[in-house]
Amino acid sequence: MGGVVNDEKKLAQFLSLIIKQVGYVLRHPDHEQYREDIVNETFIKLFKSGAFEKYSLDTSENGRIAAAYIKKTIHSCSMDYFSKSGIYRRLTKREQESTGLKTQSITNENFDDLSANATFFQEDTKTYTSEQYLIAKEAYGNIQKCFSLITASITNDTRAKFLKEAFWNSDYYDVPIKQLAQILGYLKSNPTQDFNRFVDKISNCTQKYNIKIVNSGEQIEFLRQIISFGGEQT
Repeated sequence: MGGVVNDEKKLAQFLSLIIKQVGYVLRHPDHEQYREDIVNETFIKLFKSGAFEKYSLDTSENGRIAAAYIKKTIHSCSMDYFSKSGIYRRLTKREQESTGLKTQSITNENFDDLSANATFFQEDTKTYTSEQYLIAKEAYGNIQKCFSLITASITNDTRAKFLKEAFWNSDYYDVPIKQLAQILGYLKSNPTQDFNRFVDKISNCTQKYNIKIVNSGEQIEFLRQIISFGGEQT
């Protein structure tokens, strides 16, 4: 367990940030009733892990880094909460192989028929249809293919890490590309331009799948959201 934070003002600031981030993560109206519980679960988990000692809100950059970490924790806590509360359940290894999914909505689910119905998964999240889930999963996979193809020739490890984090995880860091480059130690005069050119190459590749990359951060997060609500953790 991490060190104990006695600064009530600092704890209040973190709590306020958690509440804000939970509101951002759980945007669907059906999940509004769970927000307070997930705020509490997240706060306790962060407190016990010593995150409030490790992270700081004293500057805007530190605040963004803390917010990114908190957002990851919220995703983890929300899925754990949904599983414990009977909203979702973890599929067995056999069911995962059959469905390609890791979790499943169990609302009105007949547990005796799970094995018989495991060959095809019809998710009922009241958020996205199974067709939307399959489309999002295919699109995400095609983007991954193009990303691997374009990055295969990059020999600079620092640049490769920067491009990977900027492309796939910029929403988690929640900082401008230039600041992200500094955080990751990629010291280039214009990392934003470098990244934009890289995204253009990815987009040129994905266009054969009818996918145009305009804002990679938002698009990746959107696809992940659909996939996550469809039952798969990315």
